[in-house]
Amino acid sequence: PACAQANWYLDQADKFPPRLRTTLRREAFVELTASVRSGLARYDDGKAGSDRPARLFQALSGSFGEDPEASQQLCQLFALIPPPSQPSSLIAEALDRLATTDASQRAASSPRTSFSREDSKFMALRVAEIVKTPSGAFSLSMIPDFAQLADSNAKAAPVSKERQLAPTTYLRFFGAGATASCLAHGALTPVDTLKTRLQTDPDRFDSPIAAARDILDTEGASGFLRGFGPTALGYLFAGAIAFGGTEILKRLAVSTFGPQFALTYSFPLVLACGAVSVALCCVVVAPFEKTRIRIVDAAPGYAGLSLPAALQKINQEEGLLSFFRGVPLFMVKEVPFHATKFAVFDVTSSALRSALASSAAAPANSLVVSVASGVVAGLVAAVVSQPADATFTRFNQAGFSGSSPVEAFTELLDGGGLGIGLSSRCVFGGILVALQFTLYGLLKEALHVAPGDLTLFLDALSGY
Repeated sequence: PACAQANWYLDQADKFPPRLRTTLRREAFVELTASVRSGLARYDDGKAGSDRPARLFQALSGSFGEDPEASQQLCQLFALIPPPSQPSSLIAEALDRLATTDASQRAASSPRTSFSREDSKFMALRVAEIVKTPSGAFSLSMIPDFAQLADSNAKAAPVSKERQLAPTTYLRFFGAGATASCLAHGALTPVDTLKTRLQTDPDRFDSPIAAARDILDTEGASGFLRGFGPTALGYLFAGAIAFGGTEILKRLAVSTFGPQFALTYSFPLVLACGAVSVALCCVVVAPFEKTRIRIVDAAPGYAGLSLPAALQKINQEEGLLSFFRGVPLFMVKEVPFHATKFAVFDVTSSALRSALASSAAAPANSLVVSVASGVVAGLVAAVVSQPADATFTRFNQAGFSGSSPVEAFTELLDGGGLGIGLSSRCVFGGILVALQFTLYGLLKEALHVAPGDLTLFLDALSGY
């Protein structure tokens, strides 16, 4: 009865890299079994005397019962239904008929002791034995290693695939990314302000605490919110492009290169998709970031200016193209940070979900996974991109006398300033990325584009 599903299972081997084939075939079989269990659940109402499972058994026997192996599978399939719903009498009749067939004798004379990739398409025939219990019902007696595999079925999700996504779905990805990034960066403006002050005036402050006290004493609490306007608006656009672009590029890459490539090179694939999408958003964000640095640095003529006024002043003094002079360096700063955060978050969250197994889907655990993975990703990304961040900040200072990012980098390298602001940047990066991915996950759920909303599950008995 599961011939089409069994053929599907065999086809999976061609999609898996050889070194992972045995493990992934096991996982595929668990998913396939979960699909069968899911289909059976619709017929198992748990009521004594219910004829729903019996009617299903008869319908499947009428379609496939002439094949001894298929009939054996039917008996095994319905032995999964616990009493009192199990059609025990029909299973017994089918087993009596099978007792006289050559296929049954061959299966009985060649018991299996392990699970291997050479198993036939009707694999369950050789790894499970139907046993009649004292109550008259039937159950499956599994060989040791396969019994352990079968025990995991209760935790496994059925065979699944992502449904075809409409353009409006991608618009929701863009909207969720824009909102999450804007809120996260806006909320962390005080930390970003502190980091920028440390980098623009390292001789004045010997620690983040000293810089924070100076801002509080000279400008009050509002001094920590300098640059909020450019930050919020700039990262509204950046979040849309970075998150939405990565969602599109990941699916495009899988479609172009195939699932085997995506499975084998999952980390570099996410890294590359994140890098391309962030490179695009750098062109949009660079003008806002240049303006933010001028406002936060309190450069002559910029202290207290609003975002529109600061943009206009830079345009008048340096020209429109000056906003984009630092784009290459901005890419060197942002691409490693955001590409690393996407890739590390993807790997870390996958590992945590596997460790938590079936409880990972619970709201509390899902939140823990997002926060923990975000913190790890943010810390790694902050360290990777620190030299470029320090160089970018120095290059955009009003008092910088050089003409290129290379000169800014050389100046910092000679003066030992590449690590300035790293501690506050790690705090900023860890909290920022955790906030971004947590908000992004919550917003995707609210907009109905979370993984569960986009997934189709196989019901192995959908035609009956």
